[in-house]
Amino acid sequence: MTMIRYFRCQHCGERYKHALSGPPVREDRSTDKHCVGCAEAQRAALKAVPRLFEGRWRPTSECPGFEGVTLDHVLAWEKTRMTTSGPAFARRVFVGLYDLTNGDHQEVRGVVGLGTRPDGVFGPRQPGDEYQGVLFKLGTWMKRPEYELEVEWEWDLQKGAWTAQRWR
Repeated sequence: MTMIRYFRCQHCGERYKHALSGPPVREDRSTDKHCVGCAEAQRAALKAVPRLFEGRWRPTSECPGFEGVTLDHVLAWEKTRMTTSGPAFARRVFVGLYDLTNGDHQEVRGVVGLGTRPDGVFGPRQPGDEYQGVLFKLGTWMKRPEYELEVEWEWDLQKGAWTAQRWR
C-alpha cells in the first residue's frame, strides 16, 4: 500500500504530493522537504560537490574507545531492551550469511547500547557513558561460537582511510 501525503515545499512554498511508503513512484522526484522543481535543482547543484565521507562498519576491536565492548555487553543490552520496553515490534536486521557445507547460518542484527553503570550492571545512561545510544552490528553463527561485533565508523573517501570518529 502506498502512503501519499501533502507537503509544502520548504523553499518555494508550493503544495505537492509525495509518496512516503510503498512501491516507488517513478514520476515522483520530490522529497519530503522539497517539491519536484526544487528537488531537481538541488540534485543538479549537488552533482558537482564530491562526497567527502561515508559510514562503514568496522570491528569494535579496531575502534578507539570501543575495544572494551564485548559480546556479553551487547547480549545484555539486547536482553534488557527486550524486557524493559516490552516486546520488540521492529528490529534492525541485516543480511546474514549461509554456509552450504554444513547448513550453518549467520544472524546479523542491530543492538543499541544501553551503557554500563559503575557497579557493572547494565542500565540507564550514566555521565561519561560513551556507549549509550550507539548502534552495534552483531553477527552470530548458529552452530559456531564465532561472532562479529561492529560499529559504524567514518571513512574518509579522499584519503581512503578511517577517521577518528563514529559515523553517527
